[in-house]
Amino acid sequence: MRIRVDLGRQRLELFGKDGACIRRYAVSTGERGAGERSGSLRTPRGRHRIRACIGAGAPAGAVF
Repeated sequence: MRIRVDLGRQRLELFGKDGACIRRYAVSTGERGAGERSGSLRTPRGRHRIRACIGAGAPAGAVF
């Protein structure tokens, strides 16, 4: 499986082993756009591993 996050559309797409999109979800990314500097409130680009899920039950637009 593979996950792709589209920062411009604020969307997460989940792809199966065959490469087909299985699901799409609305997401909230860094309030200052994309960037790699720690503490910048930006969303880092690149390949990453998921190690925790946060924000369950948070209102739309919440900042973490």
